[in-house]
Amino acid sequence: MMIDVIGDIHGYADKLIGLLEQLGYVHNGTYFVPPAGHRVLFIGDLIDRGPQQLATLEIVFAMLDANVADAIMGNHEYNALAFATLDPDNSSQYLRSHNDIHIRQHAAFLAEIAFGSERHQYWLNRLYELPLWIETDDACFVHACWDVDSMAVLQPLLTDDNCLTPHGLVATAKENTAPFDALERVC
Repeated sequence: MMIDVIGDIHGYADKLIGLLEQLGYVHNGTYFVPPAGHRVLFIGDLIDRGPQQLATLEIVFAMLDANVADAIMGNHEYNALAFATLDPDNSSQYLRSHNDIHIRQHAAFLAEIAFGSERHQYWLNRLYELPLWIETDDACFVHACWDVDSMAVLQPLLTDDNCLTPHGLVATAKENTAPFDALERVC
């Protein structure tokens, strides 16, 4: 099996389409079908920056739903979850502050997918489906750094398939803690 690794799309669906086509993937009207013996692995940062946030997510998740691709959470997907989640210890604040820098970093996503909308909640739920890492018999994949010590800290906060839980999101968002440092290293 040939794994086509694609990272840091950042909402540039047109460039993603061009790359998939160049690699021999063909759109069947629902999703991009890989050439024989291929599978794509998206290694995070699907969103933010580019002008085609929704189209990017639709392409990637259609492939995931068709089981012709895998994807890992990057720091931008993590940040989207934290940006939209109220801090349970201070319900007037979000886990990722809504300061000018964070709003600017996330502006392209929020321009297409209105904050708090039903569509926003749908995509946040889909982002929770992305594992922080994937390990196979042949290779190990992570967005930033394969660090077994950090992964061991994170493991109790994840599902069996290494997806972040809502509790894990809260725990990893608290600065100056071991879970925060571990998430920063891995993502």
